Amino acid sequence: MIDQIGAGADGFTLGEQVTVNPNASCGHCAYCREARALHRAAQSRESLGFLVVTHPFHPLSGQRVEILFTKRRAGAVVFVCADGVSRSVTLPQSWTDRGPEPFGHLLSVEG
Repeated sequence: MIDQIGAGADGFTLGEQVTVNPNASCGHCAYCREARALHRAAQSRESLGFLVVTHPFHPLSGQRVEILFTKRRAGAVVFVCADGVSRSVTLPQSWTDRGPEPFGHLLSVEG
């Protein structure tokens, strides 16, 4: 709930209920600096965009999810993405539309 309004904060009223994006960082306050040092997450408030999960057996297959930040795991790029209101999911780059193109043929077993 808004209990004070500073100069330049237009469009808000005292007592108004608001929410914030817990993944956004101002990068300046003590909390954001501490969190950045601990997690080394995104360095700015700019969105990293969205991706589509392409892995055929993943529960989110075909869904578009917001990228919160990227990191390296075992030498490969992984995306940490929003999954609902307060959850996140980590996806290897190869399981997304940002990964390499899939092979143009299917594998088959001949007996």
